Amino acid sequence: MLTDEANLFGYWRLDDGAGMTTTDNTGTGNTGALKNGVSWIASTTAINSGLTYSWSPATGLSSTTGASVTATPGTDQTYIVTGTDAGGCTSSTTIDVTLHTNPSPTLDPFSDACSTGSSFSLRGGSPSNGTYSGTGVSNGNFNPAISGPGTFPITYTYIDGNRCTATANQNMTVSYTSACVPLTTLAAGYQNITLTSLNDRIYFNWISGATNYEVNVVSASLGYDQTFTTGTGTVFRMSNFTGIAYSTTYDVKVRAKVSGVYGNYATIYTVTTNACPLTQLATGYCNSTISALNDHLYFDAVTGATNYDINVTNASLSYDQTYTVGTSPVFRMSNFSGIAYSTTYDVKVRPKISGVYGAYGSVCTITTNAFTTTNLASGYCNITLLSMTNNLYYDYIAGASNYDVNVVNTGLSYNQTITKGATTNFRMTNFPGMVANTIYDVYVRAKINGVYGPYGSVCTVTTPVSLARSSEPDALNSPPLVGADNTLSHSVSLSVFPNPFTENINILFTPDDDSPAQLNIYDLAGRNIYTYENFPVNVKTQCIASLHWQPGLYFVEIVQGNTKTIHRIVKIN
Repeated sequence: MLTDEANLFGYWRLDDGAGMTTTDNTGTGNTGALKNGVSWIASTTAINSGLTYSWSPATGLSSTTGASVTATPGTDQTYIVTGTDAGGCTSSTTIDVTLHTNPSPTLDPFSDACSTGSSFSLRGGSPSNGTYSGTGVSNGNFNPAISGPGTFPITYTYIDGNRCTATANQNMTVSYTSACVPLTTLAAGYQNITLTSLNDRIYFNWISGATNYEVNVVSASLGYDQTFTTGTGTVFRMSNFTGIAYSTTYDVKVRAKVSGVYGNYATIYTVTTNACPLTQLATGYCNSTISALNDHLYFDAVTGATNYDINVTNASLSYDQTYTVGTSPVFRMSNFSGIAYSTTYDVKVRPKISGVYGAYGSVCTITTNAFTTTNLASGYCNITLLSMTNNLYYDYIAGASNYDVNVVNTGLSYNQTITKGATTNFRMTNFPGMVANTIYDVYVRAKINGVYGPYGSVCTVTTPVSLARSSEPDALNSPPLVGADNTLSHSVSLSVFPNPFTENINILFTPDDDSPAQLNIYDLAGRNIYTYENFPVNVKTQCIASLHWQPGLYFVEIVQGNTKTIHRIVKIN
C-alpha cells in the first residue's frame, strides 16, 4: 500500500514549450498554469517501483497512461491521475490546469539614428520592464557605431506575472540625417535684443564642420518670412534681409549644414529693430552758404532707404517745396523752382524705408549765393570791331536759360535789348540803327530758375569805320572771293606752309615794291592774335610759333599800302 501521496508522486513539471520550467517539490502542488494553445507536461517519478498510471479525462492528453503525458486543453481543465503499485494498491490526485491570455506588448516607432551618434537608451516598449534585442543592442542601449548604417529590426520581449511571453518589433534606421547635425542658436548676448542699427552685427554659435548656416527671420503679423545664408561665417545683420521694418520684433532661428545635410532649427529668439533713423544735411553742408545753385548738397544716408524727401522752406517768402531723390543722398538747390539768391532757407530730409516715410530730421539752413553776373568775355570787352558781323562773347553762367544783351549810347539816346537764349554770343548786327565808328556801352545779364539777375560790368564796343560788309574775317562768314589758292587778292605774292599746320607756320611774302608792309593774323572771332608791323620786303620766309593757338581756322593778312591780301590757314592738334 501507499502510505501517502508524497511517496507516490515525487514532482510535477510544467513546460510552456519555450524552455521555461516550473517544478513543484512540495508534494502538495498539483495545479498548473498554461498559455493558450501551449502544451503542459505532467510527469511523476515513482517512489515505489512497479507503479502504473492512468489519466482522465482524456481531453487534450497525449496519452492516458504513462508516468509522463502532454496536456493541450482548450479550456481550463482538471485532470485525475491514479497510481497503482505492484501489490494492487492505488492512490489518486487531481491537477487543475488554468489557461491565461498571452500579453500584447507594443513598441513605438524609433526615430532615425545618426550614424555618427553615440549609444543611447531604447525607449517606447510597453508594458515596461521588458527587454530589447537586435543588432547593435546591448543592455537596453542601441549603439549605431556597432550596427553601422542600415535598417535593423529591434525586438521588445515582455513576460507577464503568469510567466507568459510575447514580443513587439520596430525597425531602427541608421543614417546621416538632420538629426545628426548639432543645433545652433543665437549666441549669448544676442538673444532677445533690441538693435541700435540695422547694420548691427548679430552672432550665433559655431558648429564644427558646418559649411553653411541659414538664418530665418519671421514676423507673423507682417506676413514676413525670409532666410539668409551666411556661408561659414557665424554673423549676420538685419540689413541682410530685404524689406525689414523699423521698430518691429522678429523671431530669429538658425540651423547649420554639415556633410551636405541641414540640421533642425533650434530655439527661437527675438530681435527687435531700432526706430527709423533720422537724417539731415551732412557735416559741412548743414548751415552753409553755397557758391552756386548747382552746388552738390549731401545728407546722411540711411540703410534700406529707397527714397528721400528734401523739404525747403522760407516762411517770410511763403516758400515751401519738397523734392524727392532716389537712393543717392545728394541734391542741388537748383532742383527747386523759384529759389531766390542771397536768401536763407530751412532744409530738412526724411527717408522712405519699406514703403513708409520716416520723420524729418533736424533742420539745417542753406544760404544761397548772390546772383552771378556776366559781362563781355576777356578779349571782347572794350574792343573796336573790324566787322559788324564779328561774334562777341560773354561769360557763361551755369544754369542760365536766357541772357539779355543791352546796348546803350546815351548821347544818341540809343537803348536796345535782345534776348539770346542759352547761347553766349551775339553780333552788333543783331541791333538795328547802329552808327559806324561809334562807342556803345554793352551790358549782359542772365536768367536762372526763371529769375533775371542784375546786369554785370559795362564794356564798350566801338563799331567799325564803315558798317558795310568788309573783307575782314568774321566768325560765321568766310572771307569773300576766295580763290583756288585760298587768297583774297593776287596783288602781292603770299605763301603759307605747311597748311594745315601743327606747331609752326611759315609765311613767304614777295612784295611788288619796297613800301612798308604789315603782317596780321586773326582768329575765327576776328581777334588779332599776331602783328608784325615792319614785315621784311625782301623775299624771305618768316617762321611763326603757334604752340599757344587753339586748333581751328585762322586768317593771315598782309597790308602794303592800298593792297591787302588775306590767306586762310588751319591749325590742327
